[in-house]
Amino acid sequence: MWAENYMNVAKSLLNAPWANLVDLTHWELGVPEMREVIDETNAWCIQNHLAYEVVVCPLYTQIELAKISHKLLPNVNTQIVSTEQEAMLWLKEKGFNVA
Repeated sequence: MWAENYMNVAKSLLNAPWANLVDLTHWELGVPEMREVIDETNAWCIQNHLAYEVVVCPLYTQIELAKISHKLLPNVNTQIVSTEQEAMLWLKEKGFNVA
């Protein structure tokens, strides 16, 4: 499951506030059951000190869905952008070392 893989990778970042880049450029709408997994993953992120999240959403419908989803991340500084380049720039501005 993608959520388990995500959490396993993110565990190496938990010693300090961390950032997440979500790229929805090639994402297609998922099944309704996916909503619960996303909500649980967001809750895990909050419990594990996620501080920043930038979401790449090139389509209006994705932007609206991202806004709804990110209401569950009230203490996370969230930015929605339309390109990966904008996402990387935003993370650099926040002090993160990005490739």
